[in-house]
Amino acid sequence: MTGLPDGAQLTFDTWRDGYQQQCAGPVVIVQGSDLTVNLALVSNTRATAAPESAPGFRSVAGTVIETTPSGTRPVSGVFIDFEPIMDFPAATTYSDANGRFGLCGLPADGTVTIGAGLNGRVAYVNVPPGQGSIDIVLP
Repeated sequence: MTGLPDGAQLTFDTWRDGYQQQCAGPVVIVQGSDLTVNLALVSNTRATAAPESAPGFRSVAGTVIETTPSGTRPVSGVFIDFEPIMDFPAATTYSDANGRFGLCGLPADGTVTIGAGLNGRVAYVNVPPGQGSIDIVLP
């Protein structure tokens, strides 16, 4: 990308079948106008529930659960995302067999919203700055 103004804030999304972008790719143009960005995709079979963020960003990890007549239980295979702009998933993953998930590269200084969905069941959790662990309860 060329000709970008100083201070421009960009977020990138990349996709490939069988992979996920577990870490958001936010970039702020500080000086100059040219940009090269390397985005990492993770195989669906190699996603981790504890991904690390680059300095200046944060990770959010947790568990997706549902309430049943016998108590709560973890839910696997749930799509989880961070959308800095409506309908623009900048980081995505799926909950593992124990309902665990992790996203990284999220803004450290503001509240972020994490969404989760499975078979028409959708839940959102607002995560304030400094918090890195959540439970998402599917309705």
